[in-house]
This record gives sequence, C-alpha cells and structure tokens, in this order.
Amino acid sequence: MKELINLGLILITGGARSGKSRYAVELAKQKSGKVAFIATAIAGDEEMTRRIRMHQSARPSDWTTIEESINVAQAIADAAVEHKTIIVDCLTLFITNLVFKPPYREEIDDQKEQNIYAAIEQIVDTTKNVEATVIIISNELGMGLVPEDALARRFRDIAGRANQLMAEAADEAYVCISGIPMRIKGENETGK
Repeated sequence: MKELINLGLILITGGARSGKSRYAVELAKQKSGKVAFIATAIAGDEEMTRRIRMHQSARPSDWTTIEESINVAQAIADAAVEHKTIIVDCLTLFITNLVFKPPYREEIDDQKEQNIYAAIEQIVDTTKNVEATVIIISNELGMGLVPEDALARRFRDIAGRANQLMAEAADEAYVCISGIPMRIKGENETGK
C-alpha cells in the first residue's frame, strides 16, 4: 500500500473583504500540481451572483471549480484524487448552508449545533487523509459588534468555535486585515 503524504492544512481567516480569497489564490499559485476550488456559496440573489462571478474571474482558468454547499468533506476527498491543492471558500458559508438546511427553524437547536461541529470535524479528518494541500477560507465574525438577536449570536459563536477547531488542526494559519495576511500559526509563526 502506498504511503500517504499529507501536504498540509492551511486556514485563512479575517473579516469581510479583508483579502482572504485573494491570498488563498496567491498561495495556491505557488504550489505545484493541479488546483481545485470548492465553492460553498449559493447564489441566492443578484448581489451574491455578482460576488461569485468576481471570485471566479480572479481564479486561473485552468483550475477546476467544484460547487458544493453541503458535502464539503466528500468534495475534498474527491478533488484530492487529481489535485494537489484544494481551496475551500468558505467555511462560514458552509456553516450557513447547514444552519438553513431543512428543516429550518428560527433558532439553532443543540442537535443542529452538534451536527455542524461533526461536519467540521469530518472536514478536518478528511484534510488529514488526503495527499493534497487544503486551504480553508473562513470569516472571523467575533471581532465586531455583538449581534442583536439570539440566532445571529449563536451563529457567531458556532462560527468562532469552528474556526478554533480548524486552526487547532491547521499546519499554518493566517489572518487577513486590510488586505495584509499575517501568519499566526506555522513555521516561525511570524509575519507573511
């Protein structure tokens, strides 16, 4: 049996429009081999459709795009068969998709929260068992105002815990602020 060579898990987090996706694309371009881009967004309105198109235009045309909103761990495993670098954009939208997956309620109950954490752990486990570099992009929601309603507060808390789980498992982690990526975990754990 061939020995698995895991090439690493990289987490890139930051606020909205902070340069996370751009930095992930830059990192992937530095890697050798084929690149897959797993997009978790669902184009629910015209503004989101424009955002998706903008992100698509920033990627090299020879990259494989996989649109998967729910079964992200399986998409990573499938992509790793032919690709050496896989970008997942983004973990926060994936969590959103799980929250609003039927049966949807106006609250996130404990069972749904545990299912979300299990899905995050499944992604982590998958990244450790593929022969590819996996770059996960996620929003940092905990640095802003406290959300007004209970659903938004619980969502923020879940996303924050998911980021912690991913950062703990990551070989490298970066936070992007104002377009500047800063290494917060990994080799030397300083700077870009």
